[in-house]
Amino acid sequence: MRWILGHAAKSIDGNRSGGYILSTSFDLGKTRVVALPYPWNVRDKEDRMKYGYEFKRSTKAIVTALMIFSFSGMESVGICQTEDIPRAETRKTREPVFRVSKLIRGKESRPEILSKARRRLVKNGAVDSSLPTTVVPNSEVAIMPETAAVTASIDATPVEVKPAPALEPKPVVSTRTPHPLDRAVNDARTALTEMRTDVRDYTAVLAKRELVDGSLSAPSYMAIKIRCPREDQNGKTPFSIYMKFLRPKNCAGREVIWVDGRNNNKLSVHEAGGIIGMRTFHLDPTSWIAMKGQKYPIYEAGLENLIVKLIEKAERDREAGPCIVNYKEDVKINKRPCSVIELIHNEKKQPYEFHKAKVYIDNEFNLPVRFAAYDWPETPGAKPKLLEEYTYYNVRINVGLTDVDFDPANPAYRFPN
Repeated sequence: MRWILGHAAKSIDGNRSGGYILSTSFDLGKTRVVALPYPWNVRDKEDRMKYGYEFKRSTKAIVTALMIFSFSGMESVGICQTEDIPRAETRKTREPVFRVSKLIRGKESRPEILSKARRRLVKNGAVDSSLPTTVVPNSEVAIMPETAAVTASIDATPVEVKPAPALEPKPVVSTRTPHPLDRAVNDARTALTEMRTDVRDYTAVLAKRELVDGSLSAPSYMAIKIRCPREDQNGKTPFSIYMKFLRPKNCAGREVIWVDGRNNNKLSVHEAGGIIGMRTFHLDPTSWIAMKGQKYPIYEAGLENLIVKLIEKAERDREAGPCIVNYKEDVKINKRPCSVIELIHNEKKQPYEFHKAKVYIDNEFNLPVRFAAYDWPETPGAKPKLLEEYTYYNVRINVGLTDVDFDPANPAYRFPN
C-alpha cells in the first residue's frame, strides 16, 4: 500500500474557518497534487472523522479513509490510504490496443514494426503473449482475431437489426374532471361512426329557420336528396345534394344541385318561373347571390355535417367551462319517438355561440333529426330568441340514389336545357 502525506493550508483570508488539504502523491514516478476542502472549524476528533472527504485519483484508485490531526500552533496534517494499483494494469488503461494502428499506418506490410509494437504491449501487460496477431495487408489497422470477426460481421450486408422487445402499453388514467357533456359527446361520436358505416344515402324534407343579418327568416321547406361521401371497392362516391324548394311561395319550384368536385364545384340552380326561370345558373356556393338569405353554404347541409358540427361545438364548450345538460325521453317529432339533449350556458362569453340548444335524436335511426339554438334573453326572465332551427322530416335511409339523381338533365327535374 502507498501512503500520501498531505499538508493543510490556511484559507486565503488567513483564518482557519475554511481551507484545503494539499496532498502530494508519487504514482509511477510522477507527482500529482490533489486539493480537498476541509472544515477547519471542526475541533472534535470524531466530528473530524465524519467530515472526512473521499475522492477519486483515477478509475482504479479510490480514497478509502481520511484522518485529520490537529496540532496546537501547527498546520494540520492529513494522511490518505489508497489501493495499490499494479503497474501493468495501469498501462492497460493508458495505452489501449488501438494505438498499434499509429505504428503501421500507411504501411502495406511491416511485420518488424508490428513485432516491436506487440513486444511493447506484451511487456506492459496490455496484450497476452499467447494470442496470435493478425496482420491485414493494405490496411491501416492490425486487429485481434476477435475484433476481425466483429469487423467482418459489420461490413457484411444486409445487416439484420433485431427490433427492441415490444413494451406492453400501460393503461392511460385520465385526470380530467368529468363534465356534463361527456355523455353527449360519446353518443354523438357513436352516431357518427354508425352513419359513416351504415348510411349511404337518404331522402327527407328539410324545414329550416335562420337568423340572418338580424332578421329571422320565415320557415322554408325543401325536398332533399343526399348521397354521402364514401369510398369502397366500387370507387369513390362524392358528396351530392339535390334540393327542391316547396315553401314559401316566392321560392317554390326552385331546384339546386351541387356535387363535390363536379361542375367546377359550382351550384346548378334555376328558378321556377318568369324569364329568369328559363336559364340554369352556375354559381359559387359562397357567392353573395347563393348565400342570400342563407346562413351556411349548401355543402354544410345534411345529417352527417350536423353531427360533426355538434361534436365540434360540444368539445369546444366542454373545454371552456361548466354548463347544464338535461336529457329527456319520449319526445316525438312528426310522430316518431325521439330523445332530447338540452344544453344551457347561463354565462354569455366566448366561445359559446348560444344560450340554449336542443338536439332531438331519432330513437330508431340514432341520428339527430332536429337542432334548435337560442340566444341569451335581452332581459332577465325574457324569452330567448331563436338563432337557427333545422328539422328533418320523413327520413328514408339507403334508397339507392345514383348519379342521375344529381344530374340537371334528369327528366324528372325542370332544369332548362
